[in-house]
Amino acid sequence: MRFLRRISFYLSISISLIVWFVIYYYYYYYYYYYYYYYYYYYYYYYYYYYYYYYYYYYYYYYYYYYYYYYYYYYYYYYYYYYYYYYYYYYYYYYYYYYYYYYYYYYYYYYYYYYYYYYYYYYYYYYYYYYYYYYYYYYYYYYYYYYYYYYYYYYYYYYYYYYYYYYYYYYYYYYYYYYYYYYYYYYYYY
Repeated sequence: MRFLRRISFYLSISISLIVWFVIYYYYYYYYYYYYYYYYYYYYYYYYYYYYYYYYYYYYYYYYYYYYYYYYYYYYYYYYYYYYYYYYYYYYYYYYYYYYYYYYYYYYYYYYYYYYYYYYYYYYYYYYYYYYYYYYYYYYYYYYYYYYYYYYYYYYYYYYYYYYYYYYYYYYYYYYYYYYYYYYYYYYYY
C-alpha cells in the first residue's frame, strides 16, 4: 500500500511536470510566432508604404519640376528669341544709315591719327638714332683715346726701361772689361 502511494506520488509529480512543460512550450511558441508574424507584417507594411510614398512623390515632384522648368525655359527662350529678332530687324536700318553717315568722318579721323602717330614715331626714332650714334661715337672715341694713351705710355715706359738697362749693362760691361784689361796689362807687361 505504501508502495502504491509512493508510485502514485511520483506519477502525479511527473504528470504535472509534463503538463507544465507542455503549457510552457505551447505559450512560448505561440507568443514567439505571434510576435514574429506581427513584426514581419509591420516591417513589410512600413517598408512598402515608405517605398511607395517615396517613389510616388519623388517622381511626381521630379516630373512636375522638370516639365515646369522645361516649359518655362522654352517659353523664355522663344520669347527672348522673338524679342531679339524684332529688335534686331527694327534697328538694323537705323544703325546701317548711322554707320554709313559717320563712316567718312571716322575714316578721316583715323587717317589723321595714323599719320600723326607715324610722324611722331619717325621723329622719335630719328632722335633716338642720332642720340645713340652720338653716344656710340663719343664712347668709341673715348675708348680709343684711352687705349691709345695707355698703349703709348706703356710702350714709352717699356722702351725707356729697356734702353736704360741696356745702356747700363753695356756701360757696366764696357767699364769692367777695360778695367780688367788695363789691370792685366799693367801687371803682366
